[in-house]
Amino acid sequence: MDVIDWASKNWEFLLVGAVPVSLSVIAIVLSVRSLRWEKTSAEAAMRSANAAEVANQLTKQLLTRENLIERSPDEPGNVQWEITRPSGNLFRLRNIGTDTAEDVTIPAETTSGITRGLPDGATLRPNEAVEFLIHGRMGSPIPHTVYLTWRGQEEPIAVPMPS
Repeated sequence: MDVIDWASKNWEFLLVGAVPVSLSVIAIVLSVRSLRWEKTSAEAAMRSANAAEVANQLTKQLLTRENLIERSPDEPGNVQWEITRPSGNLFRLRNIGTDTAEDVTIPAETTSGITRGLPDGATLRPNEAVEFLIHGRMGSPIPHTVYLTWRGQEEPIAVPMPS
């Protein structure tokens, strides 16, 4: 059996060879730990992304219910009507809903009397109004109801006229 002669310089070669081996072992240990941290971080990122997606879907559902998200143009939205009579034969049609009504029309054939300024393709934002005249005459009194259409509401709806 060979005995290491510590008096000779051969042990220096052993030490020089052991240093890179120990550095390699340290590098391997750090690489394995780094891979674990990366895996944990990736899993956390996936959980976070999934939670964000669920939150976005819930927010969209909530906003849709509250009519805060735009609808398709074919949906009528929250449009409500009120007709007032500020004076004589002058009437004011007001959108008291929360959505804009486009292409608002009162067809002349659905009213009686002499008419002027009936809305035909008007756009009324919430609380906006349009004025029109209806003058009753013998045999054609001022109607008790007018019929409206607007984009998304092609079937005419009845709106009561004030007395």
